[in-house]
Amino acid sequence: MLALLLLDIKMLPVAKAGKVTKYYKKTNLVLANMPQKLIINGEKIDVHNDFKMIVRGNSMSPYKIYDGQCIYVKKFLNNDDKLNITTFPVLVLNIVDNPDKSDAEYKLRKFIGYIKNDDNWSKIFDLYKSRIKISKADFIAQCTKKYNSIPDKERDSLILSETFDDEKKVSQYSLHPSSTIFGKVEYALSK
Repeated sequence: MLALLLLDIKMLPVAKAGKVTKYYKKTNLVLANMPQKLIINGEKIDVHNDFKMIVRGNSMSPYKIYDGQCIYVKKFLNNDDKLNITTFPVLVLNIVDNPDKSDAEYKLRKFIGYIKNDDNWSKIFDLYKSRIKISKADFIAQCTKKYNSIPDKERDSLILSETFDDEKKVSQYSLHPSSTIFGKVEYALSK
């Protein structure tokens, strides 16, 4: 009985790191110690207000975020946060077009940049080419397909993101309305 009291069991929301079409339950029971303070580079960081999640999938493995890892997420509370990202964090996005309501509600994507109602993919490729890991032709094809699937009213404020297809071993790029940004990954616990 005493051993059960010492276990730290939590029910955490799932963040998909992989194909959004792959099913994962909304939450997972996790046996993990998620401290309220972390020591980063010798400094104690208070993370008790961060949103805690568990990762399912390995599409963020190039960024050292792996399946089964617990993550701390800084939730963006307003549009200013969503529209003023100046670094290249891994973001947590709300999955808005998922018809299965029992499926996970969040996905992870690497932020590349903003797209303001522009479908000149050649120009956008040139703007972000230092961060893009596929050919210009493949990039244009991926973005054109995604852009055409986004309703006109949501095209005025998009983000460009990257994910890694761990089956095909290739980076892929997509577009998302900035309104779907939930927050950014601040820390990932070591496995």
